[in-house]
Amino acid sequence: MHYRLLQRMRDAVAGEDGDALRQAAHSLKSSSANLGATQLATLSKELEHRGRDRRLEGAAELLQAFEAHYLRVRDALTCELQLGCQDPGPREISWGLAAGGFKDGRPTTAGAESEK
Repeated sequence: MHYRLLQRMRDAVAGEDGDALRQAAHSLKSSSANLGATQLATLSKELEHRGRDRRLEGAAELLQAFEAHYLRVRDALTCELQLGCQDPGPREISWGLAAGGFKDGRPTTAGAESEK
């Protein structure tokens, strides 16, 4: 299901279809937030707003960032479900901060979580 929404976002950005981008990003935003993948939800929200406002400049780069985070989350969830994961490395499942993200509404940088 998510790969279809991701493909819809790609198609929407390529075709400059703001409404299609808004719809797909909205669905992925909700799913990401439910999983606790905060960075993914934040990127989805930004893509949703850009689609709604038909402000698609820079959307391709934002979509690239979204896809990179999506792959990290997907891999981390797969690892968690398999229960045999030894060392998954940095992942967004720790939620949104491992590769930089948001904490207390502010952006963080990689490694900020280790200061706890």
